[in-house]
Amino acid sequence: MRIKTALQNDEKLVTLAFGLMFMLPGVPCIYYGDEAGLIGGKDPDNRRFFPWGRESHSLISQVSKWINVRKQNSVLVNGKIGFLHVATGINAIIRYDEKNIMVYCINKNKEETVLAEENFAFYCLPKSVAEKVAAELDQTKLAGEDSVLRKILRKADIS
Repeated sequence: MRIKTALQNDEKLVTLAFGLMFMLPGVPCIYYGDEAGLIGGKDPDNRRFFPWGRESHSLISQVSKWINVRKQNSVLVNGKIGFLHVATGINAIIRYDEKNIMVYCINKNKEETVLAEENFAFYCLPKSVAEKVAAELDQTKLAGEDSVLRKILRKADIS
């Protein structure tokens, strides 16, 4: 089943899912046509023809953006990983190394929220990294079905 079909044709959620994939360790793998918004159910419906002239330009733009972000930030290729849970539907993937921290926080919910440090639960992160992320995200407004990507410069303070 294609990602857009699995997410009920909601391109905002597909965009969030692509962001998660590009933040995770390993090589991102996109099945042909998913970047253009191709739909389809179980095999053989998942092998439809490419939608020439009917592509989702917003999805293509988002995938291109993520490809460039990953190329320009080695922390997304070689960095360690940690996680932040804020509330149901609001989570973040954190990639870090000696020089940089990249944070991708998503709000899968429909409602806007303001991130508050007292609700942050960090997992698999050194305290020094968690503190920098908390300071960066505290009081950030996050629209419904939206995300924020932040890059934080740091000194070599990994424990």
